[in-house]
Amino acid sequence: MKSYYKSSFFVVLLASLFFASCQYDFVAKPAPPDPGDTLSFSAEIIPIFTKGCIGCHGEGAEAPDLSANNAYNSLQTGGYINTDVPEDSKIYTYPAPASSNHSWKRYTDSEAALILLWIEQGALNN
Repeated sequence: MKSYYKSSFFVVLLASLFFASCQYDFVAKPAPPDPGDTLSFSAEIIPIFTKGCIGCHGEGAEAPDLSANNAYNSLQTGGYINTDVPEDSKIYTYPAPASSNHSWKRYTDSEAALILLWIEQGALNN
């Protein structure tokens, strides 16, 4: 009977240590962009392309060329932006988080919101 209590105590002790050592860091979602702020193409949109797109859509690679020096012209001349109906813009819909057919990279929700807002604001080269 004594060994039963020792074994039970040992199991409870190990379980307590195991669960006490678990840690989870909550990652806060970034705040949605404020529609009143004009987004900067070079400061807020290009980093999205640099982080996840130029591996395939860089200079001399798959169209559109999303490298920092060529992205704006490539998007404008290639028909990837529709300022009349921003939600229909290919640069927004193709890598969209929920409905994308893009096989390699999808925007995060916050990236998609920034891209859409930028287009809604006129897709400025600023």
